Amino acid sequence: MTQLNRAGPSLARVIERSDWHPRLLNGSDYPLPGVMPLYSIDYLVSLGFVPPVAAPVLKAIREHNPLLFDFVLKRHLASAQLPCMPSTTHIVPLLVGDPYRCKRLSDELLDRFDIYAQPINYPTVPRGTERLRLTPTPLHGDAMMARLVEALKSLWTQREPQAA
Repeated sequence: MTQLNRAGPSLARVIERSDWHPRLLNGSDYPLPGVMPLYSIDYLVSLGFVPPVAAPVLKAIREHNPLLFDFVLKRHLASAQLPCMPSTTHIVPLLVGDPYRCKRLSDELLDRFDIYAQPINYPTVPRGTERLRLTPTPLHGDAMMARLVEALKSLWTQREPQAA
């Protein structure tokens, strides 16, 4: 869905098409969590997709459910074509595949952008699957996630020095 067509009929179609729901999980999850980051709960109520009595509960979930933030960050990473690994928790692993590069990326994020991303290397994970551990929380809003993705994109495209 684009900015222009994501409301009304397009949104209704996503919610109504239960055969699409599995494709929407873990990267764009079940439709309600999948659309909650995109729309205010009041807007969903006004369109009739959410009963008014459910609005307070959904607002509380939106504020405290870490999987919603996982969903949003995964979407940001996917749109930037960064290699986000599958995960069933709120931790978002970003595949790097090299221990030295993983550590360098972590250091550069902290030094240049004041962003902490934990490097995960062997023996915690198998060789060749080194990754950055990203852990979005309710304190990480869209602007912070977008800033992280922009920082990652700028570092990702830098040419790595060749080993001698």
